[in-house]
Amino acid sequence: MPGIESLLCGFAIGDIAAVLVEQLVGFRHRYVRKNTNTKLLWAVIVDGTISFCILHYLFKLNSLLSSVALLLTGSITIALNRPDLAKLSLIGGISMAIVASIVMTIVGIITSGFIDAFYSFQNTPGVVLFNLPLNDLLLYFFFGTFFAPLFEF
Repeated sequence: MPGIESLLCGFAIGDIAAVLVEQLVGFRHRYVRKNTNTKLLWAVIVDGTISFCILHYLFKLNSLLSSVALLLTGSITIALNRPDLAKLSLIGGISMAIVASIVMTIVGIITSGFIDAFYSFQNTPGVVLFNLPLNDLLLYFFFGTFFAPLFEF
């Protein structure tokens, strides 16, 4: 069972990716938000939660793929309502996937056979790209596309 280290590793990947996005895009987050639409943000959160529950519990889709669907719909909603954040969203997703791949490569070097021992490929395709299972790579990418522009949204 994963411990606190898994949570810390996840935050470390996100923090490194956030700094990388700021360097690639060339700006820091501003405290003044443009066109803040709190109702739309809550609609994204509530609709995403409902769609996750429907996909996971009603259609029996595994939680990882349900999360990817939730993050994808949230990212599309943000991009449609704030087209100026689409570039930030894409760069955030790419940087999150790259940082996660680098971290998993380092973990794989330190502990050989980590992916085969840690991941259960029973309900997944079992495809590993850049030392990260495809499902996790998609999750990290869409996690980055959703959360990178969220503060500015």
